[in-house]
Amino acid sequence: MMDCVHAMAPSDEELIKLALDNEPLLQEAKEHLAGCSICQRRLARYQNVDTFLVSRLYRSRCPEATKLNHYCANMLSPDEVIDITHHLELCPLCTNEVADIRKILANFDPFPTSEPLFAPQAAIRRIIASLVPWQPQLSLRSEISAQSTWPRQYRAESLNLSLHLSRSSNGEIMLLGLFTSARPDDSVDAFQGVPVKLYQASVPSLPLNGQYKEKEAFMSTEVDDLGNIAFIAVPEGEYVMIVCLQEAELVVEGLTIERD
Repeated sequence: MMDCVHAMAPSDEELIKLALDNEPLLQEAKEHLAGCSICQRRLARYQNVDTFLVSRLYRSRCPEATKLNHYCANMLSPDEVIDITHHLELCPLCTNEVADIRKILANFDPFPTSEPLFAPQAAIRRIIASLVPWQPQLSLRSEISAQSTWPRQYRAESLNLSLHLSRSSNGEIMLLGLFTSARPDDSVDAFQGVPVKLYQASVPSLPLNGQYKEKEAFMSTEVDDLGNIAFIAVPEGEYVMIVCLQEAELVVEGLTIERD
C-alpha cells in the first residue's frame, strides 16, 4: 500500500493512536484524511488489525468463568488461588467479575423456604347429606338407600334440601331444588349466591381422595334469593351434587336421573 506524501498527511503513529485509542488528529490532518483515499485506506488497515487482534487475544490470559466462581467459593488449590490473585491485581475486568460473583454468593440461599409449587390445600369439612323418606313409614335401610323416586328430601345438620325433576317446554329434564334451614332464626338470604355444582358420578376417578371439586364440574349454578336452584337440560345419568358453603362442602350423592 502506498504511503501518502502530502505534507498534512497523518503519520503512522497518529493513525494507530486514532485506530486503537480513538485519539483525535490535529485539525489539518483530520481535514486531509477526510479527502484522501490513500490515508483512509491506511487507517482502515490499522482498524482491521486491531479488530483481528481483539477477536483473537481479548482476555486470552483471563481465567475461565468457572475458575472465577470456584475462586470465590474457596474451591481451588492454594497455587491456583495465588495465580488468580496476582491476575486480579492487573485485570480490572476479572476484578469486577469477582465482585459480582461474591454478591451473588452472599445472597444465595441453598435451602429456600418459599412455598412449594403444589402446596396442599387446607382440608375442607365435608358433609354428606342424608336422604329422608317423604312419608314416615317403616322402611328397610336398603330400600331407603336405593330409593329412586322423586321428589327427594335431604338433610345435612341444620340444612334441608328438597330436589325434584321437571320438564321444560321442549321436553328437557330440569333438576330443581330448594334450600331451607331447620333453625327458625336462619334466613334463606344466607344461601344466596352459594355455588352449586353437578358432577357426573360415572367418571372413573371420582371422587379423588374425597375431593370431588378437583374434577371439572359438569354443570354449575347458584342459589337465588329465595333459596332455589335449577339445572336445565340435564342428561340421563348418575350425578353427585356439591354445595360450596362458606366453611364446608355439602355432598349429595346417588342422584340418578332417568326418563319416564
